[in-house]
Amino acid sequence: MKYFIIVVLTIYVYGAMSLKYVTGAISLQEGLSFMFTGSEGLWVDKYPWTYYVAIAIFGSLSIGFSFGDIENSKTLQIVTSIIRIVVVVCMYGGTIYYWADDGTNKAQLINWST
Repeated sequence: MKYFIIVVLTIYVYGAMSLKYVTGAISLQEGLSFMFTGSEGLWVDKYPWTYYVAIAIFGSLSIGFSFGDIENSKTLQIVTSIIRIVVVVCMYGGTIYYWADDGTNKAQLINWST
């Protein structure tokens, strides 16, 4: 039973890390594409190699941060907390800005018959 649980947890962790790297790289690729070209999918169609560059950047950053001992790193914890607060404030600020600019719009109903 012990070995079965270890195998299941190993498969789960490997899958979670793979999914993290893939979705992180796709987000990085689409975000940079939108920032530099104004279109999210432009780099996906014209320059598919940018995905591999994005996954290498995201993977190396993730691996680099994984090697540190975060138990006694007060500075890293403070910076991470501040960044989380800034991100939440930006998300709420963007939502309020677009809500004030566009107003509220009723979402389209799903047509279940098709």
